[in-house]
Order: sequence, then C-alpha cells, then structure tokens
Amino acid sequence: GNDKEKTLNLAYGKTTRTSESQKLSQGDMVVLNVLKDQGGKKQYIIWDKYRLPSLLYVFASFIIFVIVIAGKKGLGALIGMGISLMVILSFIVPQILLGNDPLFISIVGSIIILTVTIYLAHGFSQRTTVALLATGVSLVLTGICAVVSVSLAQLSGLGTEEVYFLQLQNNTINLQGLLLGGMIIGALGVLDDITTTQA
Repeated sequence: GNDKEKTLNLAYGKTTRTSESQKLSQGDMVVLNVLKDQGGKKQYIIWDKYRLPSLLYVFASFIIFVIVIAGKKGLGALIGMGISLMVILSFIVPQILLGNDPLFISIVGSIIILTVTIYLAHGFSQRTTVALLATGVSLVLTGICAVVSVSLAQLSGLGTEEVYFLQLQNNTINLQGLLLGGMIIGALGVLDDITTTQA
C-alpha cells in the first residue's frame, strides 16, 4: 500500500527473547502486522517469516511424486483431494458459520467427499461400491461413538485459545458439534483406506 518501499529499522529488544530461528538475515521476506496507536502513528511488528514460495515447491514436489509413484490412481487421488478441499471451503465451513449443526453438516459433506474421492482414486467397480457402502456405515458408527464419547467425557469443544476467539466473533457456532464434526472428517481418510483394502 502506501508504505511500499519504506525502510524500517529492526531492534531486538532486551526485554523480549529472540531465538536463532526468529532472527533475520539479509534477503529474508517477512509478514508484518501493522498497529496504530491513538495518535494514528503506525507500529510494525514482525509476525512471521514469509514461507509461501518454499511451501509451493514442497507442494509441487508432492504432486510429482504422487503421480510418478501411483500413476492414474495418484492423479485421481489428487483431484479427489482438491474436490474435498472445495467441499470443505464452499459447503461445510459456510454452513457451520451460518449456525447449522456442525455434526450433521460434516456428515453430509463427508459423504459427498467420500463418494467422489473413492470413485476417482479406485475407479467404478463393484469392489469400489462395496468399499463406499462399508465406509458410509463405518462413518455412521464412528459418529455414534464420537457422540457417546464426547457426552461421557463432557467435552465442550473449548480446548484452545483460537476457539474462544471464534466464539467471540460468532456465538452461533455449536462448539461441541464442531468438535464432533472434526472427528468425523478426521476419520474419513483412515476409514477409506481400511474399507478399500478389505474390499
């Protein structure tokens, strides 16, 4: 913005501890957080190192390895992973933010993800359909076990600082349901692998 090309002096404070990994070298790119005091004066804080370029190299290497090792199945799995991410970002998250039941939304989203990814990764066959049905049944059983466990352990979903901030921003979200939804989506990959292998 308006601060482009601005030069800032960085001071390592005596009151704050700076580890070697946090210290900067010439050429390092960083993410800055800009704060304004009551007089409107800006204060810049180094938030973190900028890692996106290196993460893109890691991601590109991952895609190449998957396709080289697994061929068409690997490509199908990658497309399925992209669709899964799209379902989570365009369906599951918006519905939860609107205040809908996270457990129900997560189960519906998981079934959509499951159907697409299993057929993309393993093709259309009787074995794949059996694996899909078995995974669906396992997912329902996992959901029942999760509900019973969370109820018995009296888990509220308020486990981290971020969740408290989330509740302050949007108090319509059912945090216990969000915890259960996370368990359901987290179980998807394991159930998929187990049922496909058994089939």
